[in-house]
Amino acid sequence: MSVQRGVEVIREDGLQTFLKKSFMYGVNSLKDKLRRQYYLRKGDREISVHNFSSHFPQTDEYDYRVINSFNQHEKLMLSNLLSDLNEGDVVFDIGAHIGFYSCFLPQVASEVIAFEPDPKNISYLQRNLEYNKLSQNVNIIEAAASNEEETVTFGNSSFSRDEWSGKASIAPQPGGDTLTVDTIRVDDLIDEGQVRLPSAVKIDVEGAEGLVLEGMEQTLKSDKCRVVYCEIHKESPIRQSISDYGHSRSNITSILSEAGFEIEILAERGSEEHIRAVKS
Repeated sequence: MSVQRGVEVIREDGLQTFLKKSFMYGVNSLKDKLRRQYYLRKGDREISVHNFSSHFPQTDEYDYRVINSFNQHEKLMLSNLLSDLNEGDVVFDIGAHIGFYSCFLPQVASEVIAFEPDPKNISYLQRNLEYNKLSQNVNIIEAAASNEEETVTFGNSSFSRDEWSGKASIAPQPGGDTLTVDTIRVDDLIDEGQVRLPSAVKIDVEGAEGLVLEGMEQTLKSDKCRVVYCEIHKESPIRQSISDYGHSRSNITSILSEAGFEIEILAERGSEEHIRAVKS
C-alpha cells in the first residue's frame, strides 16, 4: 500500500482499519512472493479449468506475472466458453496473446484459429502450444482482426519483458514503442475459404472490439456462429479503450444484437467488462 493510499484510508476509515488493511496487504504480498518462488523453482505451472488442464513454462518473472494475471482475471470467461463448446466446433481466438485460451480450446473444439499480430506474443504463443503438444491443433494468423485490410501502426506501452504486454493495441500509445502490422477482415478470410465459419468466438483486443465486430458482421449473422465472448475495454486513463476507436459499449452490443445474439454480463473489473453473447 502506498503512503498516499495509507493516508487516505486513515482519513476515511480510521487508524484501526488502516492497520488491518496494512496487515492483510503484507500477508498477501508474502503469499505472492512464496508462490512466485515456488513456480519459478518448479519451472512449470499447471492451470485447471473444469476437467481440462494446461501447462505453462515458468522461466522468469514475466512468465509468472502473465500466467498469474490470466489465472486470476480470465478464468471465469474461459470456463464459460469451454462449457459452451461441443466436439467438432471451430473457435476463433481473436487477440490470442500468449495462448492462455488457445492452450485449452483444442481440448474440446476440433479447430482453433488464433489471431495475434505482436511478434513477441506470437513467440510465446508458439512456445506454449508446443509445450502442451498442441502446435498441430491451432492455426495462428499473424495479423490483427479489424474492419479493413491494411497496414497499421501497432502500439504497446512497452515491448520489454519487464512490462505487461497484454496492453498492446492497434493505435500507438503516448511514449510507447510501436511496430507495423497487417490487419485483416474475418469476413474476407471466410469468403476466400482460408478459414471455416466459427461456432464460437473469443475477442480480447484492448479497445478495438468494435473494429473486429465490424469486420465480421456477415460471420456473426451466420447460423453457424452461435456464441461470442468479448472483453469490452471502457474508458480508462491508463490504456486504450473502445472510445479511442470511435465506438461505445452500446454500439458494440448493438452489432451483436442485430446479428441475433442475446447478451449477458459475466464480470466487471474496473474499466473491463466480460460479456457472453449467445444466439437466441
